[in-house]
Amino acid sequence: MSTVLAAIDGSPISRAVLEVAKEIARVLDAQVDAVHVLEAEVDVPEVEISGGETPLRLLRGDVSSVLIAEASAENVAAVVVGACREVGEPTTAGHVSLDVIGNVRRPVVVVPPATRSDYELRTVLVPIAGRPASALEEVVRLAENPQLHVVILRVLDESSIPSFEDQPHYDVETWADEFLARWVPGAAIDTAVEVRIGEPEDMVVAVAHEMDADILAIGRRRGVPAAEAPLVLAALERSHVPIVLLPLARRSRESVARPG
Repeated sequence: MSTVLAAIDGSPISRAVLEVAKEIARVLDAQVDAVHVLEAEVDVPEVEISGGETPLRLLRGDVSSVLIAEASAENVAAVVVGACREVGEPTTAGHVSLDVIGNVRRPVVVVPPATRSDYELRTVLVPIAGRPASALEEVVRLAENPQLHVVILRVLDESSIPSFEDQPHYDVETWADEFLARWVPGAAIDTAVEVRIGEPEDMVVAVAHEMDADILAIGRRRGVPAAEAPLVLAALERSHVPIVLLPLARRSRESVARPG
């Protein structure tokens, strides 16, 4: 059976990490594998996680290296880590999270400290900038999942706004239907398309709040540091909901969220 690896560090965010991992596992029909990595030969600390109903594996070694190795197991479907930043502080994730993001070829979910303790995964916001092309292939599986309501956020600049004439509202709906038919043919019937004009880095976090999204799904190119992917960086710094970073194939020159 596939597993969702939950990295528990004993900090206050650990419970949120576990709750998010449980929801990811529910959607993927997987089980949670909660691990805590001890550095060097230190005494085993008391690590409390959500009532203790989920077993906790204790591992030893360099935290980043151990998590990356564990995440490479064939049965691992996704990895969940904490953002390690203060609530409301515009800072990126900690070095362990960034190491995992940069080196794991699995979806990596980063959990911010503002995540609710009663977390439920229902609405997924998928931001897209530029031409979507093969990047959207990475989210088709999400869009097909009947347990989720997927909202695709199409961020445009003024030069790429479609030409609408007599009936703007009708034409936007028609354009959205055509967009889904072309780029996400497997989308569920309730998959929605929202269009916004502006900078993706400014739009995404604001729209996630506006749409009451439970998670942001952002494509990222392997080998591109978060600091060089403006939308990924903005989400890691400011998002109040978890972010799932979906690795894109190396051959893809386009991304779900430029240039993730």
